[in-house]
Amino acid sequence: MEKAISVTGAEPPTLAEDSEARRWEYLAHAAVEVERNRWFIAAIVGGLLACAAVGTLAMLLPLKQLVPLAVTVDSRTGLVTSVEYAATESELTQRQAIQRSDVAKYVIARETYDPQDLATNERLVRVMSDGRVWEQYANEISPDNALSPISRYGWKLRRRIDVRTVLPLPDSQNTYQVRYVAIEEPRDAQARPAERAYIATVRFQYSPRPLSNEDRILNPLNFRATAYRTDQEIAAPIPTQSKGAAK
Repeated sequence: MEKAISVTGAEPPTLAEDSEARRWEYLAHAAVEVERNRWFIAAIVGGLLACAAVGTLAMLLPLKQLVPLAVTVDSRTGLVTSVEYAATESELTQRQAIQRSDVAKYVIARETYDPQDLATNERLVRVMSDGRVWEQYANEISPDNALSPISRYGWKLRRRIDVRTVLPLPDSQNTYQVRYVAIEEPRDAQARPAERAYIATVRFQYSPRPLSNEDRILNPLNFRATAYRTDQEIAAPIPTQSKGAAK
């Protein structure tokens, strides 16, 4: 008869010896720790992203402003004839007032056509333009250009400019948009004048450059147009009222 082997007092298997015990230990403790660490990292990343979003929003809030404007529209043509800031925004700074004045003066000189004052306007445009913009203008008014005012109009009419609005573009520095009406007045007293609405975009800067005393009087602050473009608002001329119909 075989003797039974006594297991009384035998050492229990250690964690290193028992694979099932190791697996249970991992499932019960290690997996929980890994999951906890993952959530901890996710919480840190989420907190950083939230702080960044709040900071970005705080920087953008001063730029989000509603600027009330009073707009006047011509009942005959539907064109905007004037745009003015509301009472809280009506006071222009000295710098803005000077910029508006220089931009309007530049557009008037550039778009006006009067054979008697052609040299005066041409000189003012030259003094207030940089080299590239001046070359563009000189080509536009050259007698060799068939589309120049000299070639098209000659002495038959004059073209005067009525500026309606001068406003800065919100997304561009030192860039203004000018709405104006060009009034073409024939020399023939029987012919009716024609009005056409335009929008001019002027980019400019104030920069030191040598000017003669005469040019300095015309342009004391050294305004210089660095880009210029004008587009017609509507294709057909604006209807004008006859003198007898005007009240």
